[in-house]
Amino acid sequence: MVWVFDFAEVALCDCPGVPFGCDECNVHAIGEMGEPFAGYRAEVTADPSSVSGEIPCVDTHVQHGERVSARMSGCLGCRTAAAMHIAVDAHNLLIDRRGIGVYLRAVLSRMLRGDDAVTLLVNDFWPGRLRREFVRELGSDRFAIARRVPGDADVVWHPWNGAFFDGRGVPEVATIHDVVPFAFPAEDTKLRESQQRPFLVSAARASHIVTDSEFSRTEILRYLGIEAERIRVVALAASETLHSPWEGAPRGTSMYRSCSAVFSQLQKENALRAFAKKSEASQGECSVSEATLDRAPYILAVGANDFRKNLETLAHAHRVAFPNGEVVLVCVGKNAPDGAIELTDVSLDDLKVLYEGALAFAMPSIYEGFGIPPLEAMMCGTPVVVSRAASLPEVCGDAALYVNDPMDVNEWSTALRRIANDADLRQRLHVAGLEQAKKFNWDKTTAQTFVILRSASGTRVSKDRQ
Repeated sequence: MVWVFDFAEVALCDCPGVPFGCDECNVHAIGEMGEPFAGYRAEVTADPSSVSGEIPCVDTHVQHGERVSARMSGCLGCRTAAAMHIAVDAHNLLIDRRGIGVYLRAVLSRMLRGDDAVTLLVNDFWPGRLRREFVRELGSDRFAIARRVPGDADVVWHPWNGAFFDGRGVPEVATIHDVVPFAFPAEDTKLRESQQRPFLVSAARASHIVTDSEFSRTEILRYLGIEAERIRVVALAASETLHSPWEGAPRGTSMYRSCSAVFSQLQKENALRAFAKKSEASQGECSVSEATLDRAPYILAVGANDFRKNLETLAHAHRVAFPNGEVVLVCVGKNAPDGAIELTDVSLDDLKVLYEGALAFAMPSIYEGFGIPPLEAMMCGTPVVVSRAASLPEVCGDAALYVNDPMDVNEWSTALRRIANDADLRQRLHVAGLEQAKKFNWDKTTAQTFVILRSASGTRVSKDRQ
């Protein structure tokens, strides 16, 4: 019997002695493994007398010759193996609400469902006092908290780019999401060195480097000189709670709403007053009345206003495209550009409402290690316009309208007008985006990360820890 596995969809088990599969399941890959997670495909054979028409490693029953697209639940060999003890740097988890914080919460909350022991590493003299907050963040109390790596840990995971805790001789894995301090080094020598040092420590100490995209992998090779075989790409995802209720429905004019309608639902009554103040500060560059906001649709941007996010270019393009305020620009994040509505401290539930109500989502970034917001927008069924830069084409595939030059105001203004005026285009992107978002999920991210952590641990843990 032959099954075809697509490793973009199926996580590998980690049984000893075979490239893939396990002796107990009698499932093995044909040929060399190569890179296991980069869309690699392999035929897998199984002895029908042993598996009775079913591969125990996979949740889904399959028929002869069927292509498998299923989540690995852990093969019999892995399930009978002893659990690991994983020490995880969680020093910033309670503060970071976006980016790396989202990533670590998603992966950790899934790791804690398994049999492995997890110790959270924090910079606090009395780490136990933080326990209740971590339980609330992760939805589980199956972890220990410590100030340093426990001596019996099998592997240390540093998910914050840098290695901020002494590994104490325990095998180490680091996730490097991007190399911004090297691609855009600070002019001040001391600042530059302080920003780059954590990355260099990770490069020197970690046996395995995890990164979010092929783009970031290339950048790590370029700036850090890490051996290619030490780097593994594990894509991120968007929260499942953002799943769109509009799947399969036409993305017509009834699906997006005016700013005022959305703000009313968010109970952001002060948003219009804040916008009025910002418009005054912009010296009349963008004058939009509250009456216009009552009927105007909006384009949404999510992220801090730093140079990499390039929101100033988007704001300028928006003013060119819609000089009379026909479409409003809403930015979720601090220090929004002049002429945009700024919303801060937005919960995930409110963010979902904002995505679903938007005419379109725009991301003009010039540099991203991955880019979760476009996936969030796609999962909510919102059409996406992004720069053709860095990792964004990997994340968005064929499901976005691209701007080739992120810094070109005219190209951006043309793209914004086009997506605002072309209902058929919005419908195509709505459908394509929902399909693209399905390619990414946190279960897959966690499974692939777990395999790397086990590989780095170097030894199979004795069964007396079970």
